[in-house]
Amino acid sequence: MNIERYTNKLKITIQNAQSSAAINNNQFITNWHLLSAMLEDNENLIAKIIDISNGNSKFIFEKIHQEIDKLPKISGNGYNEPRLSTDVIKSFSEAEKIADKNKDSFVTIERLLQAIIETDIKVSEIFKNGGVDTKSLSNSIDNIRAGNKANTEDAEGNYQALEKFTKDVTKLAKEGKIDP
Repeated sequence: MNIERYTNKLKITIQNAQSSAAINNNQFITNWHLLSAMLEDNENLIAKIIDISNGNSKFIFEKIHQEIDKLPKISGNGYNEPRLSTDVIKSFSEAEKIADKNKDSFVTIERLLQAIIETDIKVSEIFKNGGVDTKSLSNSIDNIRAGNKANTEDAEGNYQALEKFTKDVTKLAKEGKIDP
């Protein structure tokens, strides 16, 4: 796990997952915590990817929180900060491989999502039940990235830049939301 290769958004996601595990008195940071942090992100990148994949991000989000609620809780004097679970370590390793395969210099939040789904059977099952399979997920990621590679620490900030900073006046006119 080479944290220097992770984008800023992914580093923040890891911190938020650690906070979630601590708040829930969980001994380990799990893929569930990472997924929850991804879906609670202000920019909603992962929710958008799920929705573009014809998935139900709300259903998936609810299932993830149900899984977090099932995790063992610990308390007392011996409780320390949560550590990474072995599943999370596997997911990070797989995310780095996926990034390399796609010629990304940095590991992004969506590559970690792909890795978690590919390495964690239970997560994969929930995503399938929520309407997302690995092929549609990969296509959605390609769609959002629009051919861009992750070559900076802020790679996710470059996705769908036109949609973020402009208005589609043609679309608004078709919807009758502006005067001709």
